[in-house]
Amino acid sequence: MENWSKRILTPIQRDSLQAKISHFEEITGAELLLVICRSSDPYPAANFRAAFCISYFCAFFWATYHPNTPAINLVVYLFGFFVAGYLLSRIPFIKKIFLITKEMEREVDEKSKELFHSMGIANTKERTATLLLISRMENKVRLIVDSTLKEKMSDTDVANIEALIQKKINKRKYFLGLATIIETLEEKYLHFFPNGCPHSSSHELKNTLMWQDYSH
Repeated sequence: MENWSKRILTPIQRDSLQAKISHFEEITGAELLLVICRSSDPYPAANFRAAFCISYFCAFFWATYHPNTPAINLVVYLFGFFVAGYLLSRIPFIKKIFLITKEMEREVDEKSKELFHSMGIANTKERTATLLLISRMENKVRLIVDSTLKEKMSDTDVANIEALIQKKINKRKYFLGLATIIETLEEKYLHFFPNGCPHSSSHELKNTLMWQDYSH
């Protein structure tokens, strides 16, 4: 497992969450898929924004302190600064500086919807599956419930659950946030379906915590 994932959860915490997922599915009869991704998109536009800004400022300061630099040399330096800025932008915390909030919101939304369908969550027999996506670089959370559960849960319910875990994620308390959200979902589902979700075997999807990296 890559280093970035090890910084989020310890092996003991991963095992604990795995047990909570299994218990959730056994008790509720619903499917739950937790996905933690390093980033929801490579954000190539952010690389070029960073390269442009870094090269512009470097060239400006160079010209300020070396006013007699020949124009052809300055053009060469500008190109070098651009390449250096592009390479630096591949470092996550530098790239994040050049990301736009709406851009991040859009990409996390699109990735959650893509995963909901590509991982078979939308194809369970009784439509009782739930996807919880945490995108680390954007620091965003998305919760999608399938149609059977959506009939019971309002958009406000979903937004409140997202907000609950978002507070924990903002403080980098990933394990506490995930554990809390599983327990909250379990309470919600048992409230709506005291005897378990209708006719669900809760074994149609792998009940594992999944790690993904879409940053490249």
